[in-house]
Amino acid sequence: MKNALAMLQRVLLRLWSRVVVRGVNSTLTYQQVDISLVASETKNRMEYLEPYGFTSTAHAGAEWVALFLGDDRSHGVVISIADRRYRIKRLKSGEVAICTDEGNSIMLKRGRLIEATTDTFNRAGHTTSRNAGKDHGGTIHRFTGRNIGQNRLIEHHASAVQYLRSQRL
Repeated sequence: MKNALAMLQRVLLRLWSRVVVRGVNSTLTYQQVDISLVASETKNRMEYLEPYGFTSTAHAGAEWVALFLGDDRSHGVVISIADRRYRIKRLKSGEVAICTDEGNSIMLKRGRLIEATTDTFNRAGHTTSRNAGKDHGGTIHRFTGRNIGQNRLIEHHASAVQYLRSQRL
């Protein structure tokens, strides 16, 4: 019985591995990654399965999880990426965030609040930069920069806020 459990444990441990990225090719229809596994094992051109609607290209040194189906280490797929060097910390339970290594972020916070942090915000050709701000009927929209594009973004957003308030959404 102990031998059977030990063998099962070895098989399960070979099915997945925590890996470190050495390089990424994001020019194909799917990303290929070169990784380092435990015990100096390396794999090149592994496929990264990304969630629908989301994509990112990680820096070398990011941590991933790789799966090797059927105990076959010759063909695996990478399924998850983490890079603790750039992770947003101190989120409250239920909050969601996306971020870059440059400090850009969008946070979906408690109380139905969306917080975006960036130097330049560009929406359909309307750009707003640091330190431009405007107060629309009690709702303050801070674009911490000067407005280098048309002001329609702020006007459009204020109209949307007024509409949502009138609908009591």
